[in-house]
Amino acid sequence: MSKENKKHDAAWRERQREARKQRRRRRKEYEIIFINGRQKRVRRPPTIEGLPVEEFIARNADPIWLHQNGMWEYITPEMYERAARFDECDDAMGIGRDEVDNCEEMTDAGDDGAGPCSDARLDDLPF
Repeated sequence: MSKENKKHDAAWRERQREARKQRRRRRKEYEIIFINGRQKRVRRPPTIEGLPVEEFIARNADPIWLHQNGMWEYITPEMYERAARFDECDDAMGIGRDEVDNCEEMTDAGDDGAGPCSDARLDDLPF
């Protein structure tokens, strides 16, 4: 067997394939940072759909879930307004949460403009 054939035999290719798999796994699991001018390998922070876990929770959780899990620092007044708007629209019209953002189109424009989804009724909320 010639020298080139020995180098690229089936066992060598299998070792290379395994090395590439391990390299890809390490790149996914770890990141390289610099500390005191030297490269260090540290675990990557956990992510959900490419976002850090805390940011994902802050964007997608509702106030009730945040309160139940003790994450009060993420609760904002806008969350309360959206939850109140959802409850009023759902009670009045039987719509889903994804349709609440289009609530302005569904207001009952009466004389006082205080339909089930109007901002006038949201201003009277205690929070």
